[in-house]
Amino acid sequence: MMLERLPPIQQLILRRALENGGKVRLADLSLEARKIVRYRASAALHQNSILLERKGIVERYHDGRAVVVRIKPKWIQPLRKSLGISADICYMGLAFGEDALKKIRASMDLVTFSPKRIVLISEEPSRESLRGELDDLVHEWVLVDPSDYYVCRLRIEDKVSSLLPQYEVVCDLSGGNRIMVLALSEVGRGYGLRRFLVTENKTIVWIY
Repeated sequence: MMLERLPPIQQLILRRALENGGKVRLADLSLEARKIVRYRASAALHQNSILLERKGIVERYHDGRAVVVRIKPKWIQPLRKSLGISADICYMGLAFGEDALKKIRASMDLVTFSPKRIVLISEEPSRESLRGELDDLVHEWVLVDPSDYYVCRLRIEDKVSSLLPQYEVVCDLSGGNRIMVLALSEVGRGYGLRRFLVTENKTIVWIY
């Protein structure tokens, strides 16, 4: 789908929703809509929100009498890219095994962005081994079973979905075992996220 070819009213709905944490009340867009369509701005907003819902980009619901449009998580980052909207970055990395700390530090030294939030995907033993080692980085943990791909992917996807309305999630594939790397990479691909890994010679390879 060519997102940049969406009609102006649909772009207005999506742009304001992105700027408002992923959702927007149609009534709040009436004044701006009148600059695009001369007559029946409310009707145009209503009709175009229905078209966006039929395309699978948004879901609509009622908050009292107000109609609210919420962008589905998998469309948030592709829409930001298409519409030129930036968001604070959340770094999502993998922490697993004896060299977990080394890999996380290597990534933090090489990335050119400053994440506002850090999320580490890990198993309980690796988290315990890193306790106190990352106190200089404000971070949070998502615990997974590194031997179960489907559960691992589900936990990662749940976290990504909750983060995307506020953050651009950037995925670091440098750590983790194969199952964790595959799960994070597949979730990142499905949601249109930037992914990267750090090579042995300390360079970043980006995957889009």
